[in-house]
Amino acid sequence: MSEWQSKTIADLGKVVTGSTPPSRKSNWFGESTPFVTPSDMTEGDRRPRPERWLSAEGLAGLRTRLIPRDSVAFVCIGSIGKVCLLESESVTNQQVNSVIPNANTDGRFLYYLLKHMAPSIAQSASGAATPIINKSTFSQVVVRLPGHATQLRIAAVLGGIDDLIENNRRRIEVLEEMARAIYREWFVKFRYPGHGDVPMVDSALGPIPEGWHVGRVGSFGRIVTGATPSTKQPRYWGEAHDTPFLTPTEMGWRRLYARPARHLSDAGVASVKSRLLPAGAVCFSSIGSIGKVTLAVKPLVTNQQVNSVVVDHSVTSESYVYEALSHASERIRGMASGSATPIINKSTFADIRMVMTPPSLAHLFGREVGLLHSLITKLEEHSSRLGAIRDLLLPQLVTGQIDVSSLNLDTLIAEKVA
Repeated sequence: MSEWQSKTIADLGKVVTGSTPPSRKSNWFGESTPFVTPSDMTEGDRRPRPERWLSAEGLAGLRTRLIPRDSVAFVCIGSIGKVCLLESESVTNQQVNSVIPNANTDGRFLYYLLKHMAPSIAQSASGAATPIINKSTFSQVVVRLPGHATQLRIAAVLGGIDDLIENNRRRIEVLEEMARAIYREWFVKFRYPGHGDVPMVDSALGPIPEGWHVGRVGSFGRIVTGATPSTKQPRYWGEAHDTPFLTPTEMGWRRLYARPARHLSDAGVASVKSRLLPAGAVCFSSIGSIGKVTLAVKPLVTNQQVNSVVVDHSVTSESYVYEALSHASERIRGMASGSATPIINKSTFADIRMVMTPPSLAHLFGREVGLLHSLITKLEEHSSRLGAIRDLLLPQLVTGQIDVSSLNLDTLIAEKVA
């Protein structure tokens, strides 16, 4: 530990606060440079997934805020403590302070160090309604870190695990796109098995094959709106092996699988027992970030921001409902009420028009795409086990409790993940 020294974040590199293009400058958004906000950062994911990008004009207007790759972005307003490693040149919004590492600081190590320190850094926030850590306060946070060579070794271990997780993520993205492509082929282009001799007929949602009809989301099965057990009752909240409690924060855009951050005890489930969803339920975020869709891989409870479909198998399949709602998510967002916080209430959600296929075709689709969904789930579970190893090692490595030179990562992964 003799090489470990205390330094401020400002000692480690240049701190830059982001900025958002003026609302009147709509031409500043385009496809040139990632524009990173807190909502693009997901727990357990090293890199951000930006929803919006800047145009060349936008980048020129915010050129002083451009952050190089391998810098670390840390949320300092609102969801304080979210952190990511920028893997390409990016601009962030004003909720984010980024650290551009100097020659003595490895960006990957700094990412893991700030990830570990996020809870303690968050305690320095001011403001009750919207917590904030200003740039000067963030810059003066004191951290302990080793010499550059040890930083590189620690980052190589933790980064090696995250590289395996990222490889799984890329494979998952391919499988998800394959599932979407099959859905579009069968149910948008209507080139499904046996389509050749079936005439098209008019419907409220446009031409559809004869024998199909327009129903409602409620036609797919029972609609359940989630609920949150009292947070004043500690006995309602459990451990990782208990019943998952899902919120929109953990749901991704067009991502089948979600990893709930919290879990309910048996007492917590009993307090909202009518909201317990079976495996196979399709969850749809309906307040705020409307349109995130997740397939429950095990029984779970959601909060009140999520409407879910408990699928009626005599009518359709889980895979069809998941892909159909994902495909319709933009149309559904346009039906939301409320300006400050958009909302799709339970009755509105249940009444949304959807194309109903013959049950036999929905189940054939379920068998075809269900195989892809099963592979996605296995890869996600493998990533979860890898993430558990990373999260076990991270605090011990970045604080020097474990000598990084004593670790054999390949052996550790083989023992814990295989």
